[in-house]
Amino acid sequence: MAIVCKSQIGYPVYTLSFTPKKHKLLVGGGGGSGRSGVDNAITLYQVTTDLSLEVISRHVFSKEEDGVMSLAVNPKEKTLVAGVNQPEALVKAGRNLNCRSFILDGGNLVALEPFQTVQSTDPIHCQKVARFSPSGQYLATGTTDGYFQIWQWPSLKPAGPAIQSSREILDADISHDDQHAAFLTTEACTIMALPSAAVVMAIPCPQIDKKAAAQFRACRFGTGAAAGRFFTLVNAKNRKRCWINLWSAVPASAGKPAAWRLTRSQAVAPRSATCMTLSANGQLLAVALADFSVIVLHARTLKRVYRSVTPHDFSVTSLGFSEDATYLASGAIDGTVVLHDVRGLQATRSWCTTLIAIASLLVVLAVALLALVDVDHRGQVVLAPLVHRLRQTMADVDLQRQVEVLRAATERSWEAANAALLHASASSSSLLSAATSSVSSLAAAATEHAEL
Repeated sequence: MAIVCKSQIGYPVYTLSFTPKKHKLLVGGGGGSGRSGVDNAITLYQVTTDLSLEVISRHVFSKEEDGVMSLAVNPKEKTLVAGVNQPEALVKAGRNLNCRSFILDGGNLVALEPFQTVQSTDPIHCQKVARFSPSGQYLATGTTDGYFQIWQWPSLKPAGPAIQSSREILDADISHDDQHAAFLTTEACTIMALPSAAVVMAIPCPQIDKKAAAQFRACRFGTGAAAGRFFTLVNAKNRKRCWINLWSAVPASAGKPAAWRLTRSQAVAPRSATCMTLSANGQLLAVALADFSVIVLHARTLKRVYRSVTPHDFSVTSLGFSEDATYLASGAIDGTVVLHDVRGLQATRSWCTTLIAIASLLVVLAVALLALVDVDHRGQVVLAPLVHRLRQTMADVDLQRQVEVLRAATERSWEAANAALLHASASSSSLLSAATSSVSSLAAAATEHAEL
């Protein structure tokens, strides 16, 4: 069970992001234009060992400006951008330099030159999405008035023409190799090639079943262990279910461009979801649900390994993993940030992998004991069904039960060896054949289920 700690921020939280190192957390939000007594601010916190948040610095915007609606930290340098509308008069005049950029200088946020991403002169619209590429060379921005743009960083030159949609941009991401960018609305997901920013694929929202019309909510390209995959979070329009759709890359061939194929759809919860994020190592996928709870899935298996029940009292707006996947932060409109210590999830996976190795060695020992008896075909008869059952069982249980499964498998290995000792001896060539086949099968099972 992960450890959690709730902190009061003092303003509604709309966005948050960890800095690449030293477990520092940036939290943005605010009460909006004209809300006296509620700051519009970005606060930099230090995460302590007991999961509390210590304020390092705070940048407060004026009461005439809007709250901080999006935030992105460059993973390769001490810079960040935030979506904050300027005063209403400037917005209506078409001079809304809404994308603010900062440099982190000794714990302080030093403002750099702002630029414009929102084209509308209606103050209701804002920059809802900001995402840096893993290389830090591109910045993606998306707005509620339907504009999506890829910018070169730090020159801020457009990588290509802006794409305009009739619907607001809900989420966006850039692949780990800087080859693709994606953005989505409720109805469609568009994938672009970089650096040209040319559209290579438009994915309509999948119809999960005949009874449930669906809408996109969030997206992430796989990275690290999940490289080559693409995740989309989908809600039923009736808000009674949500799914994770897993897409796999199809390489370009015979003049056809690279594409993405839907390979799996996994039900997540019997309610809608509000946001999703992926850890930098590609191992953990976090989803916030409409009942204010937060769950964590394995990015490879899409099996749930953690749930924090109602850590917030209102809708969760943002999620973020620390760079080393030690912490997961969730922020909500109720002005709270909850830190979840998720190291135990990864420790369980490491311990599980160790036990798989131990079980493999015990199978080798069990086969070696058969050298004393007649193993002509007997090694395969006794051990192969055991390995087959282990592979099937591992596919059907979540990670937290795999330790128990492996212990049981080890005991069955010894039982198999003891039973075989009741029979006659065999040749060394039969022993070698049985050992090689059995251990190879178990190693394949270990690779398939332990490496995320």
